[in-house]
Amino acid sequence: MYNVNDISKYILQELKQGNISKDAALNLVKKLNMKDEIAIIGMGCRLKDTEDYEEYWDTIVKENGKVHRCQKSRIDLIRSNMPSSTINEETKFSKGSYMDGLDMFDYSFFGFKKEEADYLPPSLRISLEVVYRALEDAGYLGEQLQNNKMSVFLGNNFTKDTYFSYLKMCLENQFYSIPLEGNLFNITSGLATRIAGCFDLKGMAYMVDASCPSAAVAIHNACTAIKTKQCSTAIAGGMLFDLTPIKRCNMSNWIFLHPDDVITKMFDENPGGGYIGEGMGVLVLKSLKEAIEDGDSIHGIISGMSFNNNGSDGNFTQSCMEDVKTATVNAFKDAQVDVNDIGFLIDEGYPNKMEQGIELSGLIAGFNRFTNKKQFCGLGGIANYGYLQSSIGVFSMMLCSLALKKKIIPPVYHFCTPTDAVNLCRSPFYVSDIPKEWICQEGHSRYAVSHIYGYGGTNMVFVLKEPPAVEKKEKREREQELFILTTKTKKSMLKMIEQYITFLSEEKDVNLLDICYTASTKRMIFREYRLAIAAHDVQDLIGKLKMVLRGELNSEEIVFAEHEVTEKEKNTKIRYTSVSDKTLCEIAAEFGQQKSFLFGELYQDCGAEFCKIPKYIFDRESCWVFKDKNMNQLKFILQNIKAGKSTEQGDNH
Repeated sequence: MYNVNDISKYILQELKQGNISKDAALNLVKKLNMKDEIAIIGMGCRLKDTEDYEEYWDTIVKENGKVHRCQKSRIDLIRSNMPSSTINEETKFSKGSYMDGLDMFDYSFFGFKKEEADYLPPSLRISLEVVYRALEDAGYLGEQLQNNKMSVFLGNNFTKDTYFSYLKMCLENQFYSIPLEGNLFNITSGLATRIAGCFDLKGMAYMVDASCPSAAVAIHNACTAIKTKQCSTAIAGGMLFDLTPIKRCNMSNWIFLHPDDVITKMFDENPGGGYIGEGMGVLVLKSLKEAIEDGDSIHGIISGMSFNNNGSDGNFTQSCMEDVKTATVNAFKDAQVDVNDIGFLIDEGYPNKMEQGIELSGLIAGFNRFTNKKQFCGLGGIANYGYLQSSIGVFSMMLCSLALKKKIIPPVYHFCTPTDAVNLCRSPFYVSDIPKEWICQEGHSRYAVSHIYGYGGTNMVFVLKEPPAVEKKEKREREQELFILTTKTKKSMLKMIEQYITFLSEEKDVNLLDICYTASTKRMIFREYRLAIAAHDVQDLIGKLKMVLRGELNSEEIVFAEHEVTEKEKNTKIRYTSVSDKTLCEIAAEFGQQKSFLFGELYQDCGAEFCKIPKYIFDRESCWVFKDKNMNQLKFILQNIKAGKSTEQGDNH
């Protein structure tokens, strides 16, 4: 087997013999010596009040707090399953960062029937939507998913499910008589495998439970799988949901013991305390070399990582300084980073003074192995959303990537007085209390670090690097472009058209070629509602979209079609065919007649690039198993009477 040196010598020999140009040789050597790094090419998230990572960024930068008393609408979802004494006053609801609308789901979009969707756990529903958002963000939908070997790695803390889960609630509300599918939908490993099934992903798919670092372990495993060629692309991240946000049995009671009127203040003399934060986030990962070659949009780069355990040092709930130091040193070596280029570090955010002191001491010692420089790296956290526990790793890396890309160091929420657990003035760190421009030495890259610790002694450190500069392609002007839009429901179609009109009217730097390329080749193609428009320019497209809303479809350049999908079609994959030598209007007409094309063939050698376009609008409705227990009991009795069975509950022996 040839090594790098042998191949480099061969390239040099070919250059000397004039078989390749100097530029080509230089490009080959650069690729050959490029470090094996992982690109983040897509991101998706769901947190309290947001489904958008840009809004997540704004919350952190503007120091908005999302920790409040749990909303009544969440308690109403579990009211029939909780003793009335635990939920009869709002003061008994937990404080934290709790999502709303756990019952809302666009079940038909993901191929479920309403009666099936009722039994899907909220964690699976939200995971499906967040993964879709990440793939949408990466441009890996539609024809891009053909014959793929994408893998799915997700982390979760399943401990809470051991005494209250959605399956338990379904069983109670159905008097322990639920269909087989109801049980199968709630198999914990199904969180990953159902995503693989829904998107037809052919790589590995499994769940990880590693306490707080669960999402980080999933990302670590995904990076390792890509580096070892087990898969080319991966979806990785994690989640945390607390179905019972009441004081008697919420997750905060396991971790935080304090009054519920304190404020979390990271790296502060008085860190206050913490509250549980719900979250679901994923990254789409790919080899950096391949991402650059394929023209993917890159949010950030995972340059190095390290993963160890305290062993018998420390204790189950407390980290060990030496092992944090070891993990930090190993991550820096793996990244081959100049430590002085690291400008931002997110610690996992456990709001305990002693634990923060231990972790910071280990991190300081790790930095000091490579530099004596003081106060050059800003500390950060995401306490605005509470303690995100098993999902904290993915949100930490998401924030690092956004900070690197935007070249801004975000502030720490509610910071007042520096902790005295360590001497920050004599350390590499400082606490930024306002958003700060991230200035970098010329010729150097910006780097950030994510540190996560978990019960049981797990230490994880990731080194992230800013994305490479992107050169714009030269575009070839064409007379017309074909705009494609498909949805599962008419409601979604009309809302999407309105959203596109707003987007095209308000965005300054929109390019018709890029928009049409992205919409047709990087998004899902559905059978139910299809729109195809041959447009001359952006203004022409806006005008024709408005014509569709008015019902003016008397032009061969506008094709709008509705199709009632049969059961056979639901179980049949869409087959993509070549556009061959057809005109755009011919393609549009056939597309409206349920023919699907490899639209990518329209964009060869024209400089088309993936760009941001409006997101798909889900058509959600409530899916929950009988919130009213009394109504359910009546239904149970009537069903049994109709079946000629006894209506008594319990054993009849």
